Amino acid sequence: VDIETLKKFNLPYCVIFANPDVFLLKFQKAAEGMEWRTGKVSFYDDKTFNGDLHEFMKPQSFKWQNEFRLALTKSEKDPFYLEIGDIHSIAHLYRTEELIELLNDVKINTV
Repeated sequence: VDIETLKKFNLPYCVIFANPDVFLLKFQKAAEGMEWRTGKVSFYDDKTFNGDLHEFMKPQSFKWQNEFRLALTKSEKDPFYLEIGDIHSIAHLYRTEELIELLNDVKINTV
């Protein structure tokens, strides 16, 4: 986790996945029988790009986010919940300020 990136988001909380592969497996199991895709987001220059956009594209100005997405395709427009099960053992919620402090402490203690 990069401290400067955390600061750029400027959000009160963040979630760290200790084991993203387990999260992805839970997603895959929950989405069984549905059409879905995963992948890294690619970034385009919004001043020069003139092609078709899709769910895995964002303007170049967001490149610092280094984003990975999960996308489900469904026919109805209403919101829905995808029950993936308990993720307490792999997902950890932090106040962003506290995580930055922890990362700074680790950085200072390992130098």
